[in-house]
Order: sequence, then C-alpha cells, then structure tokens
Amino acid sequence: MLELVGVLGADLAASLMRVFAMADRKAAPGHKLNGAYKRHLLPKKSGGNRVISAPVLPLKRVQRAVLDTLLTPLGSHDCAYGFVPGRSIAHNAAVHVGQLVVVNADVSNCFPSVKWPLVLAALRRGLGERLSSTAISMLCDVCTADGGLPIGAPTSPALLNRVLIKTDETLLQAAKARGVNYTRYADDLTFSGDSGAVQMLNVARCTLEQIGLQLDPKKTNIFRRGRRQMVTGLAVNDQVSVPRNIRRRLRAAVHMAVQHGTSHWHGQQQSLLALKGRISFVKMVHEAEGAQLMARLSCDHMEADISSGPAGQAAAEEQAQGGDGDEA
Repeated sequence: MLELVGVLGADLAASLMRVFAMADRKAAPGHKLNGAYKRHLLPKKSGGNRVISAPVLPLKRVQRAVLDTLLTPLGSHDCAYGFVPGRSIAHNAAVHVGQLVVVNADVSNCFPSVKWPLVLAALRRGLGERLSSTAISMLCDVCTADGGLPIGAPTSPALLNRVLIKTDETLLQAAKARGVNYTRYADDLTFSGDSGAVQMLNVARCTLEQIGLQLDPKKTNIFRRGRRQMVTGLAVNDQVSVPRNIRRRLRAAVHMAVQHGTSHWHGQQQSLLALKGRISFVKMVHEAEGAQLMARLSCDHMEADISSGPAGQAAAEEQAQGGDGDEA
C-alpha cells in the first residue's frame, strides 16, 4: 500500500487504508472489494436493466486519483473517442459523415465482461516499469468488482480504452486495408465506407473473441445511403446532427418541466439531471439551441431534481444508442 501512496499522494493515505480495510482477503481476484459498492438497476431503452455499481466515497476518491494520476496520462488509441479528453460523441460521428455504408456494432455486456486478468495485463503493459507487480495487482483490485470492470467506477472507461488498445490497432489496420473508417466510442464500434464496412463485422467478432468479448447481434445495424445513417445517436448523412424528432421531444420535455415541474422520457418520469444530460447531448452539436434549452431550466424553482431518475451521463449514453438499422 505504501507504494500506491507514493504514486497517488500522501493525502490519499487515509482513503487507501479505509479501502483496503474493506477488502475481503479471502475473495478471488477481482472480487475483493465487492462490498464497497452500492448497486442499483437502471432500465435500458432496449429492455431489461443495467447494473450500476457506485463505489463508496473512500473508494471513489482513490479511483478518481488513479484515473487522474495514472490512467489518463497513459492515453488511448487514436481511434478511441469515448471518455478521452477533448473528444466527444460528435467528434466520433464526424469521422463517418457522407459515407455509402455506416455499420454500428456493440460489445455485449462490455464492462462486466472485461475480466480481472485483462485489466491486470493492461495495467502491467502501461505501468510495469513504474510499479511493482504487487502494487499493480492491488491497483487492479481497487478498480474491479464482481470479477470485471464495474459500471459506475470512474476508472472503468479509461481501463476499457487501455484493454482494447491492441484490438483498436488490429481493427484499424484491417479497416484501412479495406478502405474503411473505424472509430470506437466506449463499447460502440463504427465502420464506414463501401461494402468493406460490412466485412469488418466478422473481423471485429473474431478479434474480440480472442480476448473473451463478443458483439451483441441485437445491436448490430447497417445504415446504407438513402436512409438516415446514425452513429452514437447522431445523424451523419451529410453533416453531424441530432435528429429533428429527438429535438422536438426534448423541447416538449423542457416545456413540461418548466410549466409543471415534471417531465417524461419513454413514458417514464425523469430527473432534472437526466433532462440536462439530454440537453448537453444536443448542445454538443447544436450549441445555440442547447444553450437556449438549458437557460430555460436555470430558474430557481427548477434547481431541485424533478424526480429520482438516471444521471445525466446515463441519459446522454442512452440517447447515443438511438437509431434504427438493418440487423446484420
């Protein structure tokens, strides 16, 4: 633990002590801190629930320091756009504007499927010259739960980018050989170009299977020219834009929130934080329109949550998964 204190800072000593005091030393790797998370279910747009594992405060503080001090400086592959400083969903979508074919694929149950050994290997590659194997193993336990990457931990997205850095390079080279564009936003893979973009689906399946990950066939979509082409919730036919029907629904939701103190999305009451998350999603592309909607929610009487609901980040991610396509 002293080695981790040395790299993370002396002000983290107390939090680290509390975290390791919570650890179950008899548990298997990746499970030692299972009890240091508060779990709740977040409904998915496609049905079912996503398990959100929120770390308790001391663990979250340590994870945030790990992210800022150790993980972020390691960087990610150039084709990774999710949770990368200076990049957004809009930047990811812009790569695929004006293409004949746009193909989207999703890694099934991605974060929990990235198991402890994959995380350990990624940390050893990135930090092996700086930390001992014991410290890296402890660091891996700090960042995993239930055997994999917990959805809700600050470190999980950056660790996913590090785990997939070789996969990204393999897919990028295969895409280039076919004259295809490739980007990844967290667990969303996008290929665009001509018919070669469709061929990349099999390449992606085989490449991911080598590290124990799979594509979700229910979330594989092929968008051909002549219909609305979507990338992480944004239309990319001729320019990056949020579909008009989504913007109309959002304006209506803001109006209801201001007038009646409540708003709904997909038939369910949503929190003010979730509503602001959707507005932020629009503002990334339509800045003036998003700013205007956000200003309408700045009244004093709107400062409290409209209801208990998903966080703004989850709202934006849910919106990013919108759109229809031809199932592959």
